[in-house]
Amino acid sequence: MGDSSNLLVGFLGQVASNFGNFPVLYENWAQVPKQYKNNVYVNSIQANFVVNDEKHRQYILGSLGKKWKDKQCTLFDKYHNWEKSVEENIQNHPPHIPQDHWVTFVRYRRSAKAVEISNKNAANRAKLVIPHILGSKTLARKKNELELMHGREFSIAEMYQVSHKKLDGAFVNEKARELHEKLQDEIQNCSENEAFLKVCGKEHPSYVRGIGLGVSPSQITGSSSRATSSTTSFDSNERIKQMQAEID
Repeated sequence: MGDSSNLLVGFLGQVASNFGNFPVLYENWAQVPKQYKNNVYVNSIQANFVVNDEKHRQYILGSLGKKWKDKQCTLFDKYHNWEKSVEENIQNHPPHIPQDHWVTFVRYRRSAKAVEISNKNAANRAKLVIPHILGSKTLARKKNELELMHGREFSIAEMYQVSHKKLDGAFVNEKARELHEKLQDEIQNCSENEAFLKVCGKEHPSYVRGIGLGVSPSQITGSSSRATSSTTSFDSNERIKQMQAEID
């Protein structure tokens, strides 16, 4: 998606960093009121970028949610000290955060529920044994770049190879190669997308392992019925390309 995509990603990071847009007192992105999200989308995103359809909106809000969560973690790590009491940490509130918001934020992050979630997430990250080669670029962005370049859809099976093969054609590790071989075996009996879900499984309700943010499991399971609509999909990509040209 080129420079325009990098510009949008950077802009979303700035928006998410402003806790005046999305206050820290909410436990998760789902709890952030829709009015905050709609206000930012209309007055910040659409005011600076040509984004009008629902697909763009879902991706952008999903990206904002992830970045907002990451910024919350950064803020907590910077101003909170586990060796101090809750009250001591409350007194050390950041100057740009309202104190009542900080109180709610600290008390939640110190709660048993939040600690359990944090420990679970850390354990899941430790289990990650198949790294990808895309760096900070999301699989969704890479997928869109390839589709714009080649004028066709790329399946999640294809994207697995793109994201897990090095420049010399070798997989990043043995585990990645083994999973690819299982995937190829399953493809003999079903579609690539169905095979991928069978071998890799669903990772999260809002995204699928191998594709990333912006593509849900339901979209993948229904992809076989859309396989014949590649022309329509390409037309949509052309609209995205036109949108990016206007941004430039």
